[in-house]
Amino acid sequence: MKFVALMFAFVLGYLAQNGKHAVINEIRAGFEKYARWFEQRFTSIELSSGWGGLVMFALVPSVILGILIHIISGGFTLLLLILHALVLLVCLVPVEPEIRFNHESTDDKDDKRAEDIQSDFDIEQIVSIIFWYFVLGPLGALTVKLLFVGRQRTQIQQELGRLMFIINWLPGRLLILSYALVGNFHGVVSAVGNDIFKLDVNIQSLEQAAEKSALWPHFDELETDEAITQTAALYRRAIICWLAIIALISITL
Repeated sequence: MKFVALMFAFVLGYLAQNGKHAVINEIRAGFEKYARWFEQRFTSIELSSGWGGLVMFALVPSVILGILIHIISGGFTLLLLILHALVLLVCLVPVEPEIRFNHESTDDKDDKRAEDIQSDFDIEQIVSIIFWYFVLGPLGALTVKLLFVGRQRTQIQQELGRLMFIINWLPGRLLILSYALVGNFHGVVSAVGNDIFKLDVNIQSLEQAAEKSALWPHFDELETDEAITQTAALYRRAIICWLAIIALISITL
């Protein structure tokens, strides 16, 4: 059911994206409102900082979702599938437009072009949420999503940084492997092969090096618009690779 829910969520997301981003913007605004509400309601409480604040911020909504899943999981398979898909749709929408495009450019038009193409394609969030959804179900997806939202909260930045390092470590490495599978395998292995399993290496720097290496040798020769398009296409091929592997695992289990 998880693979079907993922496909359903991606179809819904595609339709929502073509609808002038109205639904996507509403979802993003909903997470922002939750973060502001939590700040206003619980800032004065001692437990709202540190690990206590992290648990309250991320796990309380997940517990509510767990209760809802338990209620409808008795004999409502279709309803449960729809709930899984809706949770995924909500979680896969980036909290805010985030660009990780490193092709050198000093042109404002190029920067705007990058934002137009990739503002709603935060690969780090997507792969982490898909991975933890596959491992822990909708509760895992929602918890990880809320942790990404929590990056904007100053009270829990130190604790959140440690936890996000753990959460993103394996999905990030699997993402790099998928870049190799759908891009230049030798280039990716040569660029990051020696560092991929080191615990002290920043995953963002590894991903950026893997992106360029996957598109090597012509990436640096591309015009900015074409480089952006090629990078976005690499992201999509990597996600398709993930979905294909999940489908195979789902069939064999």
